[in-house]
Amino acid sequence: MNTLFKKYPAFLLSTTLHTTFACVLCFVPLFDLLAFEFCFAISCLAALSGPLIGYWQIDDKKSPPNASMLRSVFLQALTHTLPALVVILLNALRIPNCNFTQGLMFFVCLPIASSVYGAALGLLFSLWTHHLRKKFRIALFFLLLAVPLLNILWGLYTQPAIFVFDHLWGYFPGSLYDEGRRVDGRLIAFRGFTLLRLVALWIGIHFTLKWKAGQTKIVTALVGLIILSLSVITLEYSQRKSLGFYSDRHWIEENLSERADIPGLTIHMPPSINEEQKQALIAEHQHHLASIKDKLGLKNPQKINSYVYLNRQQKETLMGGAATMIAKPWLNEIHIHHITVPHPILAHELVHALASNFGSKLLGVSARFEIFVNMGLVEGLAEALSTVRGPLDLHQAAKALIESGKAPKLENILASPFFWTQSARRAYSLTGSFLRFLLEKYGTDAIRRLYANADFIGVYDKDLKTLLKEWEEFIAKIKLQPHEKPMAKAHFKRKSIFKRPCAHEISYLKEQAQKCTPTKAIPYYEKISALLGHATTAQYELALAFNRADAREKFEQLSHELLSTNQVKKHERHRLLERMAVNLWTDGRLQEAQGHFQKLLQEHLSINSDRLQWVRIWALNKEATTHQNILAYLEQEMSAAEATLFLQESLDKEPEDKTWAYLLGRHLFNHRAYTRALSHLEQSAPHPFKLIEGERIRLLAETHRRLKNQNAALENYLLYAKIAPLSGEQARAAEWVNRLQQNVQNRE
Repeated sequence: MNTLFKKYPAFLLSTTLHTTFACVLCFVPLFDLLAFEFCFAISCLAALSGPLIGYWQIDDKKSPPNASMLRSVFLQALTHTLPALVVILLNALRIPNCNFTQGLMFFVCLPIASSVYGAALGLLFSLWTHHLRKKFRIALFFLLLAVPLLNILWGLYTQPAIFVFDHLWGYFPGSLYDEGRRVDGRLIAFRGFTLLRLVALWIGIHFTLKWKAGQTKIVTALVGLIILSLSVITLEYSQRKSLGFYSDRHWIEENLSERADIPGLTIHMPPSINEEQKQALIAEHQHHLASIKDKLGLKNPQKINSYVYLNRQQKETLMGGAATMIAKPWLNEIHIHHITVPHPILAHELVHALASNFGSKLLGVSARFEIFVNMGLVEGLAEALSTVRGPLDLHQAAKALIESGKAPKLENILASPFFWTQSARRAYSLTGSFLRFLLEKYGTDAIRRLYANADFIGVYDKDLKTLLKEWEEFIAKIKLQPHEKPMAKAHFKRKSIFKRPCAHEISYLKEQAQKCTPTKAIPYYEKISALLGHATTAQYELALAFNRADAREKFEQLSHELLSTNQVKKHERHRLLERMAVNLWTDGRLQEAQGHFQKLLQEHLSINSDRLQWVRIWALNKEATTHQNILAYLEQEMSAAEATLFLQESLDKEPEDKTWAYLLGRHLFNHRAYTRALSHLEQSAPHPFKLIEGERIRLLAETHRRLKNQNAALENYLLYAKIAPLSGEQARAAEWVNRLQQNVQNRE
C-alpha cells in the first residue's frame, strides 16, 4: 500500500476525498441522489483533484516524462471520481432515485469532464514549469486553478448573467428555484468545446514530450501549441453567445433593444412589444418606484436598470433563472420576465435594487462582514414593502401559518442559511410580516440601519428574541375570518425543494405533460406516481389526468379509492369531488351534481371556487339545453365567439337575470372588449351572491382603469377595498386606490 501511495499519491488522495465527500452528500437533502446537485458538488472537487493528478505526474523523484504518462493520467482522471458514483448509486437503495439516465449524463458532463480536462491542463502546466523553483511552481499552479474561478466570480459580480459555464469548474444554471433541470443542448454544446480544448491539450502535451525527448525544437512546440490553442478558443468565443453558454450586458441589451429612459430608471424591453404594452410597463415602473422610494424615505437613489424579458425561455437563455425573477442590487438592476401589467413581481425586485442605497457596500444587501448575506432580511424587506400576492395580507398569512402548525422558526430563518430549506411562500410571508411589523412600530430609519448588517441590538437596543416575542404577541391579536383559514392552507401547501423527492425530474415530467394532449400526458403522470411510490398526491394528479383524457372509468375508480382513505388533503378532496360532480352533470344526474356543488360551496376552498360553485348551482336550475350549454362554456369547450353569442342570446331571453349580464361582462373583459364589458357589468348590479357582487365591482374598477376613466376606477376600487372578502384582496385594492388617487392628483 505504501508503494502504491508513493507511485500514485494524487490519485489515491483524490479518490479518498471524493469517496468521503460523496458519503457526506448522501445525508444532505437534494444532494442525496444521482442528479444535478450531487454532480455539481462533485465537479467542484474534481476541478481541484483533476489538475492535481496531472500536476503530480512530474517531479524530481520520477523518471523522465514519456508517452505512457498520457494514458496513465487519463485513466487516473477518469476513474478517481467513480467511487463517488458507486457511493451515490448504493445510496439509491435508501433514497429512491428518479432518472438514472439524466444523473449519469450529468455525472459525465460535470465531474468527469472537469476532471479529465483539469488533468490534461495540470500535466501540460507541469511539463512546461518543471524547471522552475518548487515554491514558485506551486504558486503558479494554484493561480492556474484560481484564475478561472475568479473570472467566474467577477462575471457574476459585474455582469447580469447568473449562469456559469466553465471548462474546469463546470456548470451552474443560476437559480435554486428552477426545478425542471436536465442536460440540455447548451451544456452538450459547451462540453463539445471542452472536448476540443482537451484534444488541443493532448496534442500540446504530445509535442511537449517530443521537445523534452529532443525530437523537436522548443520554438516549434511552443508555436504549435499557441496556434492550436488560439484556434480552438477563437472558434469557441465566436459561437458561445449564439449557442447560449455565454452572455453579457451588451448581448442582453442587443436582444432587449426597446428602451425607455425615465427619471431614476432605464427599462429594457423586447423589440416585439407594442406601444400600449410599453406605456403600461413604463407607468407600472414609475408608480412602484415612486411608492417604494416614499416608503423607504429615499430622496435621490441611484438609477436602476430594469430588464424585462418577453418570457421565461428568453430570460433563461440570456441571463439564467427561467422561473426566478431576480435583482442584482450592487449593479442597481433587476431582471423580470413577462410584459403583463399589473406585474406581480416588479415591486418586489425594485425593493431589492433600491435597498442597495443603504445595504452592505460590496453586495448592496443585508450582510454581516459584507459576505454573510441575511436572506431573511433581504426577502423580508421586499415582501414588507410590496403588495401581497396571495389570498391573505402578510400579517394574516403569518397568523394562518402559525395556527396551522406549519410555520418554521423565524429565528432560524433570520439567523442562518435555514431560509433556503423552507418553502418560499412560508419563508417570504413570515419574514415579510416581521419586517413590516418592525417598520410599522419603529419606523423607516431603523429598518434602513438594520438592513445594512442585521445588527438588531445596535439598532433597536433589543436582541432578536425580544423583537420576535413582540411580533408574536402582535400576530396573536390578528383575527382571521373562518373562510380565510382553508384558503391559506391551500396557498401554503407547497413544500421546499429540499423536502420534495425527485423535485427536478417530476417538475420536468409535469412540464412535458402540459405540452401534450390529455391522452398522451397520462404516461407522464403514471411515471410520476411510480417515482413517488404511488403517494396519495401523485395518485390524485393521475386521477385528474385520467379525467382530462376522458378516461372516466379509471378516473372514477381511482377517485373512489383515494376518497376512501384519510390521506387525501382537503384541496385534493375538493378537486376530485368537483370533477366527479361535473361528470354527474354531464351524465344528466343533476340532483346528485347539485348536492356535490352545494357541499363544495360550504367548504370555502377559495373565492374563485365559491363563485364557480354558485354559478354551477344556478345553472342546474335552468332548462336542459341551457344548462348543458353553460356546462360547455364553464368547461371552456366553446370558442370565444361561440361563448359571446351564447351569453348574449341568453341575456336577451332573460334580461332580468343578473348572472347572465355578469358572465357576459366578465367574458368580454377577459377578451379585452372593455367598452362592451362595461355596460354588462353595470347591468348585473347588484348581484345576489355576495362574492360575485364583489368580483363585479373589481372588474368594473379594472375596466374603467383600462379605459382610462380614472375617477370611475377610483370610485369602484374604494368600494371594493371595503367589501373584498380576503385581506390579500383588500391590500391589493388599497394599492390601486393609492395609485389612482396619485394619478388623479397629478392630472389636476
